Amino acid sequence: MLAKQSWRLLHDDSSLLARVLKARYFPRASLLQATIGYNPSYSWRSIVASKEIIAQGYQVAK
Repeated sequence: MLAKQSWRLLHDDSSLLARVLKARYFPRASLLQATIGYNPSYSWRSIVASKEIIAQGYQVAK
């Protein structure tokens, strides 16, 4: 379920969720380059854990 959110973050960076997560967890990088960071929420840890699966699908889709 959170992998789906990761996919949305990659494709719709103007959504409220994308803007909030970007400001909090990866202000100077893209989602695929983001790290877990300090004191992450459960949701963010799950999104980062699904990042490898999303990256594989993202490369195939290009």
